[in-house]
Amino acid sequence: MADDVKKSEVITEPAEGAGGEPRVTDDMPDRADSGAVQKKKKVRKRPAKGEQEAGRTKAEPQAESENKGKKTRKVRKKRSESGEITDVLAEDGTELKKKKVHIKKAASVPDGDESVSAEEKPETKKRIKRKARPASDDGAEAGKKPKPASDGSAEVRRKARPNPDGSAKTRKKTKPASTESAEGRKKTGSAADGSAETENTAPSAAENKEKFDIKAKAAAAFAAFGTFIKALIAKIPERNKKKILGTLGAILGVYLVLAFVFSFIFMPRTYLNGIKVGFKSYASASKLIKPTINDYVLTVRNLDGSQEHVEGSAVNLKYESMKWIKEALKEQNQFAWPISFFRKNEIVIEEDVSYDETAFADILKKMSGFKTTTMIEPQDAHVAMDETGNYVVFPEVMGTTIDVDAAKAEACECLLTGNKLLDLEEYHILPKVYSSDEKLRERLHEWNEYMKSAGLTYIFWDTPEVLTREIINSLISEGKDGLYVDEGKVMNLMSEWREKHDSLGKSFKFTTYDGIEVDITPGGDYGYELNEEAVGADIIEKLSAHDTGSYEVSYWRKPLYTTNNGLGDTYIEISITDQHLWMYKDGELLIDTNVVTGMPTDDEERITHKGCFSVDWHEEHVLLGTMETRGYEQLVDYWIAFNQSEGIHDAQWREDSEYIREMYLYDGSHGCVNTPLAAMKIIFENVIDGEAVVIY
Repeated sequence: MADDVKKSEVITEPAEGAGGEPRVTDDMPDRADSGAVQKKKKVRKRPAKGEQEAGRTKAEPQAESENKGKKTRKVRKKRSESGEITDVLAEDGTELKKKKVHIKKAASVPDGDESVSAEEKPETKKRIKRKARPASDDGAEAGKKPKPASDGSAEVRRKARPNPDGSAKTRKKTKPASTESAEGRKKTGSAADGSAETENTAPSAAENKEKFDIKAKAAAAFAAFGTFIKALIAKIPERNKKKILGTLGAILGVYLVLAFVFSFIFMPRTYLNGIKVGFKSYASASKLIKPTINDYVLTVRNLDGSQEHVEGSAVNLKYESMKWIKEALKEQNQFAWPISFFRKNEIVIEEDVSYDETAFADILKKMSGFKTTTMIEPQDAHVAMDETGNYVVFPEVMGTTIDVDAAKAEACECLLTGNKLLDLEEYHILPKVYSSDEKLRERLHEWNEYMKSAGLTYIFWDTPEVLTREIINSLISEGKDGLYVDEGKVMNLMSEWREKHDSLGKSFKFTTYDGIEVDITPGGDYGYELNEEAVGADIIEKLSAHDTGSYEVSYWRKPLYTTNNGLGDTYIEISITDQHLWMYKDGELLIDTNVVTGMPTDDEERITHKGCFSVDWHEEHVLLGTMETRGYEQLVDYWIAFNQSEGIHDAQWREDSEYIREMYLYDGSHGCVNTPLAAMKIIFENVIDGEAVVIY
């Protein structure tokens, strides 16, 4: 168009006279007189009822005369309710660009009245906050900065390298826990000197996925930001868009430039393994960090509060390379640089360092905190009997034992991560049960209940056994559900009692017919044999019921008497050396006769065995042996059996003159005791089954 047309400025002027309503004018100065325009309050002009159809605003003659010589501006007309497009014309009738404008239906006013009520102000649209986008597949919300994938903790991977002097050298690296879990594959090769060296291969799938997730989240954030800006721009008036867009463009330009810059330097408030490297490049950060390793000193704090130190130079601690700084620089998200001004960013990454492992192990071994020989084992609080015989809660013993292997591993970790303090208290092995434990009070009550059985007595043939508090204490064990009588411990007690009280199969002192004391060799089947199972079960029952009293013990075998080692004063005595037999009845000598015993040979079936035996049975008129099995058959009038197949019997085939001392040496029996018929009749009539037969 010929003229430079601008948007109209609709103003109001007070009407003449007091209390007059404001009058709407189209105060447009000409181009030549534009400097004389006065500032006036802007209001949006509403068209009169009859002016909507014309498509433009009719100016009053008075307004035209007043605006003569002023600039002509565009007047924006509003869209009718039907949303139709209206023409926008200049005051001089020149047609301007057609625009789509939203027109709100004007209030009904009388024709010719161009005044606007103060209550008819334009409406203000409400700002509606966009709801958060649903979480994406990886759990992060679109449009938001992804959270760090790691908690910052570091783990240690060890690499072995030889020192120039041939000593052992270990190369280690630390990585954040987030990347550590991704290191699933390692490549193992051989060093020049043959030592094994392990190096990382290409980034794992987990690492690539993590980087991809960061880029995807950043892209989503930019998309959300772009959508927000687009919506915001749509709400900006047309006359202000260019200025605002210019400002936004400048801001975006600064943002992108700084994002590019922070791809070469660390962002502000960045700490690399504890060292501040904000605004530092790779070279500057390397120069800053490299000398710090020379001053490294590891302090080991012992359990007693004393401290010991390990200097890095003593273990040849040094950086192998500084490439890990470049890796850290590449991993930072430079697009998040605005946040870095307000939030501390700590990067924990592998440091390519090495140290002399052998020298370090020797130093730790000499430290007092790592000496196992002087450590005191911890003890749990427990219920036990004190010196007065009462049960009390003994408090726990903290001890001075540490987990040496874990503490040494952490010491190596400190060298590699730069941590300067190793507190051994963190590796102190502590008791599991303390005196404040309520269960201990319950246990104390249970112990006292079991102690009610103290004095429980079991009567043996020789001496009784009394269950004292100490013995009961040794039989009780503690389980998940409380105290109980331990069957295994009870059976151990039964073994002790059997060894102490059983006479079966044991040697014992025996006083012979002539008053001489001899040892009866172990063997035979006469004596006391404790029934351990029955007595043990009875003890468990009595203690569980907190019972007391006196009870006879049960035996598998039981002699007739309790005196004289169970022989009493009724028994049969046989001396092989003297070839003689004595029978005592209630302490009186009943029979005293010569006998012939088995012939002493290497044949077990021909000898008479020594020991203490029980009379198994006795009967008359017994046929001894068979021609098929023994090579002989003999009928005897009286038979007294002992030791299963041996016995005392008459031998009518022998003359009385044959019962001499030397006869058994060359014409002895087949293991039985041959006795003259007259003496045998008296013995048979007075013998008792179960009576002892002592042979020596």
